Amino acid sequence: MNFWRNVIGAAFPLFSDRLYNNLGIHGAGSLVAGCATLLAVIPFIAFWYGGRLRKGSRFAREMAALQIVYK
Repeated sequence: MNFWRNVIGAAFPLFSDRLYNNLGIHGAGSLVAGCATLLAVIPFIAFWYGGRLRKGSRFAREMAALQIVYK
């Protein structure tokens, strides 16, 4: 997750000028804020459904079998 956040942070200056020029300050700011609001839900989903997601993961089952469990 941190990798993608860093990639997007590094790429944002490449397209931000065109974004703000085409949409204006209010439109571009609203678009960025809307994306951030939608993405802010992801940690809560991972917290609530994490156990269910780990049960379906072959990697997590193998790690549990090796008794390397992350809490």
